[in-house]
Amino acid sequence: MKKIFIAIALLAALPLFAKYKVKHKSFEPVVVHDVRTIAGHYIGIEGEFEIDLRVSGDSVSGVLVRSGGEQPLRDIVIDGADFRSNLVRGTFVDRNLNGDHAFGFLVTWPHIDYEGNSFDRLFCRRR
Repeated sequence: MKKIFIAIALLAALPLFAKYKVKHKSFEPVVVHDVRTIAGHYIGIEGEFEIDLRVSGDSVSGVLVRSGGEQPLRDIVIDGADFRSNLVRGTFVDRNLNGDHAFGFLVTWPHIDYEGNSFDRLFCRRR
């Protein structure tokens, strides 16, 4: 009987010894005051979903790389932190992942399907 009680007590105490991990992730919009600050290569899924933005003067141009194919971005509009074009919509953000900050682009449209997963929001980190 004593052995059963000890076994039950040990099983009940197991969650106390388990690691408890808290993952803090947040996305804070970054307002674009100068378009030159957004130039760069943004990678969401390497080789599958990438955005390349170039700035010349006050003009922004870009290319979407999706599944290995490149498509030019047209009708680009930047409104505060929001970005819109014919192929992509999203927000420029500062991602905070457990205190590690990274600037990037949070894609909200289109939805991305990759290896059986569907993403309605995809963070593309600038390199």
